[in-house]
Amino acid sequence: MNIRFFEKERIIINHDAKGAKRLFIVLNGTIRTENGVELAKKGQCLGSKYLKREFKNSCYDTNIYVDDFTELGIVMFKDLREFLIGDIEDIIEYNKNSHEKLIDKDNTEMQKYA
Repeated sequence: MNIRFFEKERIIINHDAKGAKRLFIVLNGTIRTENGVELAKKGQCLGSKYLKREFKNSCYDTNIYVDDFTELGIVMFKDLREFLIGDIEDIIEYNKNSHEKLIDKDNTEMQKYA
């Protein structure tokens, strides 16, 4: 993750972009559309929707700005997919019910001694 500081009203996503490529984590400040609609504030993320396959080649239809002085953590989707070893849907499917499987296994083991 890269941490970057942006000045007031700086465009961080251009509406002409060909597909979203980054996840923005707001460390300080606010992210808004050019119409002033708040999209994310301190402690929130922007762009997680675009991790899904169905939105992979989509992007915002408006310029996205930062309000005032803003500090963002930026993660490239490419890097995140490499780290996770696949798309987010693959990870969710792979780990589906993993917690429940462990509990069932523990209950089965405990029943042996009951």
